[in-house]
Amino acid sequence: MSTLSLPHNINLQRNMLHLLPTEIVWKIMQTLDPVDLSRTRLVCKRLRTFSDHPALWRCIQLEASRKTQHMEDIPLWNLTDLKAILQLHLSHIQTIQIRGVRDNIVQYILLNCSNLQELTISGWSTLSDHAFRISTTPTFAALSLRRLRLIGQRRSNYTSIDATALGKLLTYCPHLEEITVVCCQIHVQAECFLQMMDQVMHQDQRLWMQQHQQDQGQLNSSSSLKSLVVATKRTWSSHHVMRLFQLCSNLRFLGLVPDSIEVVEYTELNQNNDEITAPMPILDHSSNATHANANNQPHLLTKDIQAIDGQEMLDSDNLIVYKLNNFNLLNE
Repeated sequence: MSTLSLPHNINLQRNMLHLLPTEIVWKIMQTLDPVDLSRTRLVCKRLRTFSDHPALWRCIQLEASRKTQHMEDIPLWNLTDLKAILQLHLSHIQTIQIRGVRDNIVQYILLNCSNLQELTISGWSTLSDHAFRISTTPTFAALSLRRLRLIGQRRSNYTSIDATALGKLLTYCPHLEEITVVCCQIHVQAECFLQMMDQVMHQDQRLWMQQHQQDQGQLNSSSSLKSLVVATKRTWSSHHVMRLFQLCSNLRFLGLVPDSIEVVEYTELNQNNDEITAPMPILDHSSNATHANANNQPHLLTKDIQAIDGQEMLDSDNLIVYKLNNFNLLNE
């Protein structure tokens, strides 16, 4: 008797899904992460329709599964696994927060997510300039990326991305407004970075815009960069800071973060950000922040770009923040 009723019970359970109102199913689907969505779409045609909806793929968070026996090791994504999840939805993705990457993972995301505007990477063992190496062709279109954040999980996370790599990235991403690289080992030499920026501003980017963006009317050789935060400052002087603001006419925020800094709270790094979920070692811009927990946290120096004390830049305990408040300063 029970054997005869088993198929009926199975069919009944399957049909119960189709009895759920569309609104309820949609609410459920909105709670699933990309990994679960990629599995749910295989259940039935109805769930596939929901799982593939572009709205569920515009802003995604990707967490690598832990396959290591050592909890201190960072679980890293495998490219084959990531492709299986994202391949059908690449054109819909605008924002990605991903933890546990290799060079090929970053390169795959940049080259294939054609509408990607924000990329936040946290957690890696080593990350090199190969991750951001773009092979350009005559048909290559400029990347749409506007914000790039590299946030190490621990200070031992090594990032062999130098000034040349950052400069080339700005060439590939003419709309890039924010670069943040913190909580990791990175060394961006000031003089080299300025030379690269000068080259980008006056040669590479101008040529790029002439070739690929003539339909936008008036050409603009200035970088779109508005915010730069890097976890190094030992090679920077007041001359370098002033020169950078001169080269990047749109730059309004420069943070030079000591390599040894730990994660602390921050607010209002960017006015256009509705929410930044990843913690970064940026303190509150207000003057009150310099007095709070002075013995435990780095000092915050918020300055006019003309009022820079060179000795303060040599103090490894200082978090140097420069904000451009006067548009006429660079022309004086």
